[in-house]
Amino acid sequence: MTTRFMILVGVIVAALLGLGAWLYGPWFWGPLVVLLGLMGLVEGIKWLLRPRAEKPPAKPPQPPPIPLEELRGLFEFLDRPDPPECTHALKETEGFLKSRNLPVAPTVEWLKANGGFCDCEVIMNVADGWGDKVGWVPTDEGDGPR
Repeated sequence: MTTRFMILVGVIVAALLGLGAWLYGPWFWGPLVVLLGLMGLVEGIKWLLRPRAEKPPAKPPQPPPIPLEELRGLFEFLDRPDPPECTHALKETEGFLKSRNLPVAPTVEWLKANGGFCDCEVIMNVADGWGDKVGWVPTDEGDGPR
């Protein structure tokens, strides 16, 4: 349920409780509670009908700072048969970038912005969104491309 809906339900319940207090309680509490409930109901309706700011349009994904062929090569390198166990760092990725004289810092920043905070996440998250764009086909446990 949305917050606005829950607030509206709360105001309606308060108004009904006030009506019940008016009908079945002391004569001075009933009108006061009903008045407060109705004021809350009016304010709640105004709040519900208030125009909302629109969400800004989603930014298009930024292209990687390395050529797409090199990004495909990175995916293939990280998805090789029998890779080393993930150290929860970008050690293998940084080694690949350095071996090819590619910009390390901007590429790492771009990978993190796309969900690649370690070598295994580059394959699981970044390749998930960019694999098709670079023409990468994941291997299946070293049996070759699917």
